[in-house]
Amino acid sequence: MAVDQSRAELLRAEGLTILRRALPLVLQAGCIQAQTVWGATITGPRLGPAALGAVVMGNMLGNLTLRSVIGGGLSGYDALGANAFGCKEFAEVGLLAQRAALFCFAFFPPMYLLWFCIEPLLLQMGQPAAVVPLVGVYLRGTMLGFPAVLLNQVLNKFLVVQGCPVDGLMYVTTVTNLGVQPILMTRMLSAVGFRGVAWSTSIVDWLRFLGGLLYVLRCQPHHPETWTGLHIRSALSRRGLAAYTRLALPGVLGMNESWYWEGLGMLIGRGGATDLAAHAVGYSFMPWVGGGLPGSLGGALGARVGALLGEGHIQEAAFVARAGAAAGAALQVLLGVIVYLARDWIVSQYTDSAATTALCVTIWPLVCIGCFSGGFFNVQAALMRTLGMHSRLAWVTFVTLWMITLPAAYIIGVHFKFGLKGIYFVHAPFRLLLMNPPLLLSWCSVSWEEQGERIRALRAMGKTQPTPMAPTKVASHAYGRVQRADQQGDHDGDDDDADAVGDVHGHLP
Repeated sequence: MAVDQSRAELLRAEGLTILRRALPLVLQAGCIQAQTVWGATITGPRLGPAALGAVVMGNMLGNLTLRSVIGGGLSGYDALGANAFGCKEFAEVGLLAQRAALFCFAFFPPMYLLWFCIEPLLLQMGQPAAVVPLVGVYLRGTMLGFPAVLLNQVLNKFLVVQGCPVDGLMYVTTVTNLGVQPILMTRMLSAVGFRGVAWSTSIVDWLRFLGGLLYVLRCQPHHPETWTGLHIRSALSRRGLAAYTRLALPGVLGMNESWYWEGLGMLIGRGGATDLAAHAVGYSFMPWVGGGLPGSLGGALGARVGALLGEGHIQEAAFVARAGAAAGAALQVLLGVIVYLARDWIVSQYTDSAATTALCVTIWPLVCIGCFSGGFFNVQAALMRTLGMHSRLAWVTFVTLWMITLPAAYIIGVHFKFGLKGIYFVHAPFRLLLMNPPLLLSWCSVSWEEQGERIRALRAMGKTQPTPMAPTKVASHAYGRVQRADQQGDHDGDDDDADAVGDVHGHLP
C-alpha cells in the first residue's frame, strides 16, 4: 500500500513538472511547424500544384539533410547535458552545448554544396520537371536561415536539460511564426514571386533566434553556473569531441526515420504532381501532430528522466519514463481521432483541386494511423536518446523502414502501379506494427543502471572543464526566481511536490 502511494505521489509530482515544461515546447513546435503550413497554404492557391509540390519537396530535402543532422547531432546533448545537470556538474552543461553546435556546423558546407547541385539529381530520380527548378530555388533561399535554426535549437536544449522554462522563447516564436511570417511571406511572394517564400522563411528563422537570444540575455532563466562564456578550444578538444561523437554520430544515423519520409516522398513524386500534392497535405501538418507535439513532450520527459538518472534515482527514472510513454500513446490516439474528424476542413485549407481532394479523402484513414505511429515513435526515440541508445534506435529504424517498408512500398506503389494509395497502404501499417514494438521492447528491457553508468563514463572520458566564472548577481537572482515559481506552482497545503518527490526517491523499491 505504501509503495502504491509512493508511486502515485511520484507520478503526480513528476507529471506536473513535465507538463509545465512541455506545454511551452509543444506550442513552440506548433509555431515552428507553421512555417511549412504557411508555405503550402499561401503558395498552393496562388501558384498552383507545382509550386505546392516544390515547397513540400524542398522541406523534405531540408529534413533529409541539414535538419536531420541538427536533430541527430544534438541528440548526444540530450543524454550528456541532462546527465551533467543531474550530477550538478553545471559548467559542463554549457561546454557540451558549444560542442554540440560545433559538431553540427561541421556538416553545413557539404550539405550546402549538395543543395547547389540538387536539380540534376532530382531529374535523374524521375521527379516532375515542372517542380525540380522550384525546389532548387527554395533550397538556396532557405539555406540562409539554417545557421539560425541550429543556434535556436541549441538554445532551447540548453534550457530544457536544466528544467528551465522556455516561455519566453515560445512568445518570440509565436510572434515571428504566426504573426510576422504569413504577412511577410504573402508580401514577398507578391513582390519577387516564388523566391519570396524561401527568403521570408530565412528572415523569420533569424528573427526567432535573435529574439530568443535577447530573452535569455535579458532574463537569464538558466542556472548561473551553466554558462561561463565561450570556450571554443575546450569544446574542440580531441577527447571531448571523440566522446561526444560516440553518441552524436549514431544519433545522426538514427535520423534515418526522417530520411525514410524523404525516400517515400521521392517514390510518390514519380506518380506526378497530383500524387505529390495530395501527399503534401498530410505531410505538411503530420510532422507536428506526429512529430513536433510528441517530440516536445518526449523532449521534456527525456530531460527529466536524464536528470533523475544523473541524480542516481534509477528506478524513479524508469517509472516516470514508462508512465510518460503510456500517456504519450493515449494522446496520439486522441489526436488521430481529431485529425480524422477534421478531414474535410483540413484538406480544404490546402487545395481546391477536385482530383487532389478525392485522393486525400482516400488515404485519410492511413494518414491518421501514421499520426499515431509517428507520435509514439518520437516519444520512444526521445527516451532512447536519453538512455544513450542511439545505435539501437538507428538499427531498428533502418531495418524496419529501409529494408522492409520502403521496398514493399516501391513494389506495390511503383512496380504494380497502385500509386499513392498503394504506397500509403504499405507505409502506415508497416510503420505501426514493425517499428514501434521493437523500440518499446528495447528501452523497457534494458538495464537502466548500466545505461546511466555508460553515460557518466562517456562524460568522464571527454571532460575538459572550462575555468569557472563567478555568476553575476542578476543571473543568480533570475534563476532563483524561476525555481521559487516552480515550487509555488506545485504547492499543496504545507508541502510541495518537490518535497514529495524527495521523500519518494528514498522509498520506491
